[in-house]
Amino acid sequence: MNVEQIDAQANEISALLRTKLSVRGATLAAQSKRIGRLLPKRLKSDVVFMAQAHELVQNPKLMKMVDETRANSAYQALVSHLNDVDPNDRRKGAVLGALGGLVFNLLIVFVIVVTVLWWRGHV
Repeated sequence: MNVEQIDAQANEISALLRTKLSVRGATLAAQSKRIGRLLPKRLKSDVVFMAQAHELVQNPKLMKMVDETRANSAYQALVSHLNDVDPNDRRKGAVLGALGGLVFNLLIVFVIVVTVLWWRGHV
């Protein structure tokens, strides 16, 4: 496993996290701290592993500590998952979720107002 390959993989994952999930951060390590619930648990650990691998390959002596098969499988899993994410669909889901909550709250207020008016004999 060479430095250029890990760098390219880490940069690609970082760019995908930025464009698909809107995760801010200058490096993959910074982004891995901000991911939160945007990825499944296994994929979050893969992001952390790739960030650590990216740090380790910068030092030639520590480069031997990187597990190549895990790095490749983590990269493949992250890329395949992130390529399936549609940012427009995520945005639409967030807007619809907020509107759904708002409509539910307005419905509850309407029911309470009608109940109070009925109770007092105005309806």
